[in-house]
Amino acid sequence: MFVGALVAVLANVALLVQGNKPPLPMLLALPVVALISYFPLVLNRTAANIEIAFDSCVLVFLLLVTGPLEAVAVWALASLVGQLVSGKRVSSMAFNIGLSTLAGAAMAWTATALNSLREISPGSLLAIAVGCAAYFVVDYVLTGISVALEEGLPTWTVLAQPTVLLALAAFVAIDSLGYLAAVVVRDRAVWVWVLLGVPVATILIATRALSRGHEHGRRLASLFDAAASMQSLPNRPA
Repeated sequence: MFVGALVAVLANVALLVQGNKPPLPMLLALPVVALISYFPLVLNRTAANIEIAFDSCVLVFLLLVTGPLEAVAVWALASLVGQLVSGKRVSSMAFNIGLSTLAGAAMAWTATALNSLREISPGSLLAIAVGCAAYFVVDYVLTGISVALEEGLPTWTVLAQPTVLLALAAFVAIDSLGYLAAVVVRDRAVWVWVLLGVPVATILIATRALSRGHEHGRRLASLFDAAASMQSLPNRPA
């Protein structure tokens, strides 16, 4: 994803030119993104799966505690770190880094176009929700196109997943935890971070279990289909 890589480079260069450097607390987002990216929601397909990660809740947090340029720059670095420790193929890592950066820029642009995000208010929450939806659409559509090209299938058949609307709703809801984290930071109620970590961990574990359950169900269905095909073969004479 050349465009996403270009956005990442331009955002970080712009920070350096302006003499701005991300503060240390913002850089703590790097390991958090790497951790959350291990728990994606997987929409299973026959050959290749579409993964929807929830690490963008960190980007929501960054957008509310700093400017959009700084948020996208740190997000790009966090995506890089998360992919480097993922153990995936180089081509897959490059695609995911570019895709995450591009989708993150779409979220930042959409949310800040609707609201300044300088205050905690229903308006800023709505802007963040729309921005999260924009992130999901960019991520889902571009990933679906990539899968369609890889499998040689029509793009629409890949994108027309029966659970896509449910995944979108879950994505926006989980990313709203980044908004809640920003509220905690602004109110300086540091002790609430412990309470915030409980639902985050629960959601991530439940998402992992749901994805594995779907994968096991798909494999079991394939085994049943294979067994039925074997039984339908004509018996050879002895």
